[in-house]
Amino acid sequence: MKAFQAAIRRKGEEASAAGDAEAMEAALRIVADAAPDRAERRESIIDKAWAGLNGWRSEEHQP
Repeated sequence: MKAFQAAIRRKGEEASAAGDAEAMEAALRIVADAAPDRAERRESIIDKAWAGLNGWRSEEHQP
């Protein structure tokens, strides 16, 4: 599980380095839209993995 979380974190770090919060939200939407039946769960996993990354949601903006 830790390797899975670390891989998601690295992708968030790459998205953060490549753009701003908009780029990160776009990446999240791509992942969520790929499996609409799992979108909520995927968003939750990514949101937790990306917490604290530059450009990611602050606590008051989390779903």
